[in-house]
Amino acid sequence: MIRGLRLARTHPMDSRLKLLTIETPWCNTRRCPIENTQRQSRFGMTVWVRNNPRPLSAALAAVCFAALLIAWAFWQFWDIVWLRGGLAVVLGLMLAYAGWLLWQLSRPRIGADESQLYLFLTAGRAIAVPLEHVECFLLGQAAAMMDDSKRETTTLSLRIAEKAGEFQQRNVLRALGSWCGGYVTVRGTWTQPLSVDLVRKLNRELAQAKEQLAANQA
Repeated sequence: MIRGLRLARTHPMDSRLKLLTIETPWCNTRRCPIENTQRQSRFGMTVWVRNNPRPLSAALAAVCFAALLIAWAFWQFWDIVWLRGGLAVVLGLMLAYAGWLLWQLSRPRIGADESQLYLFLTAGRAIAVPLEHVECFLLGQAAAMMDDSKRETTTLSLRIAEKAGEFQQRNVLRALGSWCGGYVTVRGTWTQPLSVDLVRKLNRELAQAKEQLAANQA
């Protein structure tokens, strides 16, 4: 692990990103037991960082309300065939979107299994990164990307080893984060509350997972 990690250079993707110093002492699991606060997700992995359900829940509530209005109009104008058909199509699309929002609500933001770290930063499948390529977690700040304002939010950054060339850059949803130059940044707007304690816990869990992976491969 990295002790007393300090980063002074600017993040390559966001010139306003500020990475904070976090002391991450080496943690021997025999002398420093790690509290098991993880939980299993339905994706068959351990949840390391949960998502923030509030934005998606608000969008889901709005979609469901709109779907109810469309269903009411569908019933009221049943005799008008062309309008009934159009409302049926719109209602189907609304229900499909509501289902997609429910699926997004069920996903964590970061998960892991015995050998892979899973980053849910796209609208589709998670991006899997081998645990041995993940060096550490960092806490920082960046633009919230919620509107045109200059508000900032806390971010969680991962540093990827330089030897993992295929994981130095990936396309992700800009609102969720960025992935460039070997740094993966997750905006706190879409995660559980981020703190120094959480980052320290993640670094301990990463060290433990790497030790277990090395033991399994030995």
